[in-house]
Amino acid sequence: MRHCLAISLVLVTGCIIDLVVDRRDDAGVTAETTAATGDTTDGTVDCDGDKAMCAGKCVSLASDPNHCGECGEVCADDEACDGGTCVTSCTGGRTKCDRRCVDLSTDDGHCGDCDVECGDLETCEAGMCECVASLEKCGDRCVYTAADPDHCGECFRSCEGDPCGFGNCQPGGCPEGTTACGLSCADVETHPLHCGQCDDACEDDKICIDADCDNP
Repeated sequence: MRHCLAISLVLVTGCIIDLVVDRRDDAGVTAETTAATGDTTDGTVDCDGDKAMCAGKCVSLASDPNHCGECGEVCADDEACDGGTCVTSCTGGRTKCDRRCVDLSTDDGHCGDCDVECGDLETCEAGMCECVASLEKCGDRCVYTAADPDHCGECFRSCEGDPCGFGNCQPGGCPEGTTACGLSCADVETHPLHCGQCDDACEDDKICIDADCDNP
């Protein structure tokens, strides 16, 4: 019965069937175009700030060499994306690195040189990777010496199994007013790696003030 009904529809309402097929084709083209460009208009994905959704990722149209100015606009290998335009050279004292125009004095991904990337808990200052606020460089690590059991009060001063709090080893346990986060006696009101609670670290450009990550 289903076959008979289908034949009748083709004979009697062929124009309607054609219209449905045409609409499906149009939908297919739209889907392919969306997949290729990454352009979404259904509002299901929101990108932060000035970023846009391209090919399933949030990118900066002002600086992304693969989506420069608009999704899918690719700069040549010898060009950089600057302000949404593919350029052959960078201005304003900036340097072309990875097809982007960057300031080597402040760019965490290209600090002092195109091939130098600052590590975790570091930021680029005057072309040098420095520890973020409140942390101190001990060897190749940025640590909070006020509560680090391996660098308690100063670099390489170990508490040998005891917790560290207020820059001193605490053999009797963490003192009142601190929270035991492993062997770190953290003042969660100010600790940048345990802000408000254990393991709640502030972003690199923030410090912990009154148990909340904020601008310095």
